[in-house]
Amino acid sequence: MVQTSGLLRLVGMRDWEEEACGERHAALEALQQVLRSYGYAWLDTPLLEPLDLFLRKSGAELISRLYSFTEPGGQAVALRPEFTPAVIRHFLEVRPTLSPPVRWYYMGPVFRFDPSPGVPRQFTQVGAELLGAAGPAADAEILALARACVLALGGEGFALSLGHMGCLGGLLASFGLSPRAQGFLLAGIPLLRGEGGKERLLERAAGRDLLRPPGPVDAPEALAGVLAEHPEEGEGPLFGGRTRGEILARLVRKARSADDPAAFRRAVAFLADLVRIQGEPGAALAEVRSLLRHWGLDPSPLRPLEALLEALEVHTSPRLPLVLDMGLVRDIAYYTGFLFEITHRPTGQGIAGGGRYDGLVGALGQGEDVPALGFALSLERLMAVSPPPAGRHVPQRMVVAPATPEAYPDAVGAAEALRREGKAVEVSFTPLARADVERLLRQGRPVIIVSRGGGREHLRP
Repeated sequence: MVQTSGLLRLVGMRDWEEEACGERHAALEALQQVLRSYGYAWLDTPLLEPLDLFLRKSGAELISRLYSFTEPGGQAVALRPEFTPAVIRHFLEVRPTLSPPVRWYYMGPVFRFDPSPGVPRQFTQVGAELLGAAGPAADAEILALARACVLALGGEGFALSLGHMGCLGGLLASFGLSPRAQGFLLAGIPLLRGEGGKERLLERAAGRDLLRPPGPVDAPEALAGVLAEHPEEGEGPLFGGRTRGEILARLVRKARSADDPAAFRRAVAFLADLVRIQGEPGAALAEVRSLLRHWGLDPSPLRPLEALLEALEVHTSPRLPLVLDMGLVRDIAYYTGFLFEITHRPTGQGIAGGGRYDGLVGALGQGEDVPALGFALSLERLMAVSPPPAGRHVPQRMVVAPATPEAYPDAVGAAEALRREGKAVEVSFTPLARADVERLLRQGRPVIIVSRGGGREHLRP
């Protein structure tokens, strides 16, 4: 066992030696070439950001994986778990100087806690954001760019799964549900796709008071009457610093937005059937339309998805097998339109993902929403399932050694001349023993022995 003097390298982190660094650098260069070819400019952001930046819209799954702490100045901060909120933060800071649409790409380390197997994880995220562009053409560009990046290293066996949160939300709205109920159902899709998911989701809904039948106290008119009869009781703070009037008014608003339990149950039953549909886009859409006819629902919420599929056909760059997955959701909560994942089929490993998040700019900037979309990929996962990138060769290091201690200045001069020729040269500070020379040659490293006055002896493996 390697002794570390009390220092233990964190499981889930890794060291990169020279050959691996060369491969990673070549992979990043290949991805940069693709990103720049689409007109995207490089943006880098700090490793450390205010914690609130990642708490507003990231979702419970990602928030639970944050590395956050209070810095010496007293501010709550976090190591970035992803780039998108930081890119939006920068966009808001420089927005007056920009002319949308804005195209940025990024690459760098991100940090997350991996609950299984319970270790910290650092990985390199590469991605792009397109800000200020609405419509299916912009959606298709991001999809085409993502698949071009995944294929940039020459790997095979990838597939693209496509879903659409906007379509799901539009279909659920057909049941007359409140935004709260719709959000609950969308968040419950992973549960619905499992065994007994419908019953388990209804149990959770009951626990959230979403299936409570309306009673007398729920009637807005009754609560409004209480306020009218006891105006004086609206004065003075009660629970949580709120007045009685404020509490009753909140109950009135809640009652007015209450969902019909029967409509909620119908929506759960419909959604349980819908999210199981996946397959080739044409066949899957036909199955969705058949389901909508069975439920008597308007198919118009499907139009954005249909328009995206049409726009994607314009891009003739290398394609991936495309699967329409009506139950596709991601563990980040800010998506509002299409979303996608690219996986490596032989290993089942997720490589890239993204989508449209039109509400994120407004949520982080407390202003108007801006059309926005993007994607990110894990460089390490992509490299693990792709051949080593071209150009990864690390220059062979040769060793220049003085024949005698007095020849050291001549050895330095010889090394400098070789470096000007583009060679990688390591200078030995002292003459080499024969055993050291033999060891270097076995390692495949040429040795040049320099004598006083500049004479050279070349020893090759």
